[in-house]
Amino acid sequence: MTTQVLRTPWFSAGIGRTKSAPWGLHGGHPALSNQLRYRIAGQPVVPPTGKIDATMLSPGDYISIRSRGGGGYGDPLLRLVEGVRRDVL
Repeated sequence: MTTQVLRTPWFSAGIGRTKSAPWGLHGGHPALSNQLRYRIAGQPVVPPTGKIDATMLSPGDYISIRSRGGGGYGDPLLRLVEGVRRDVL
């Protein structure tokens, strides 16, 4: 989700799993890490911990939060082709 700021708000956020992605189980692949980014005065900012404490934003700034979900379950190469096709398409 990316949101453009239209007014002058204060913004705080704290999301986990920005450094270590959720792992998969029984041969499943890990998910991607969550991301929290924002752009202030045209400059991109990526907080190193996924946490922002009371930051004032201005009109035209952007906030982007990406929640990636959990890791996979089971080896995808052992799945039936029809099940993979249904998931991908």
